[in-house]
Amino acid sequence: MRQKENGNYTVEGAFVVPVVLGLAFLILYTLFIVHDKAVLQANLDNLIFLLVEEEFEGEDYQEFLSQGLWFTTLESVNIKDGKLTVHGKVKGMSHMKIPGFSELIKEKQEISLSESYCKIQPELVIRFGKGAAIYD
Repeated sequence: MRQKENGNYTVEGAFVVPVVLGLAFLILYTLFIVHDKAVLQANLDNLIFLLVEEEFEGEDYQEFLSQGLWFTTLESVNIKDGKLTVHGKVKGMSHMKIPGFSELIKEKQEISLSESYCKIQPELVIRFGKGAAIYD
């Protein structure tokens, strides 16, 4: 009743499992960066909209923009509130070190976003013409 077994499954498993786990970690890393980019874009859009509607309370833009971020830290926040538009630029850096994958991916990923929003509604410009608007 002796069964003959060979080591093929062991060798294949020892090779396939680390490759599959490595790919899973790379996919998760990419998803974390995409998540932080989407959250940062939504926060920037919300902040600019609140500034245009004059409903933003507080002075700390960086604290508002960093809500919900997992691995990204903000390096610079530039909000310009003009007469006609509000412009916002945000630069962040995502730091994540995965052991063994530093040759394949960078440890730091930069996220740069910008957004602008017009204070004067388009229907007012159409109705009263360009002379009714005050330009920057």
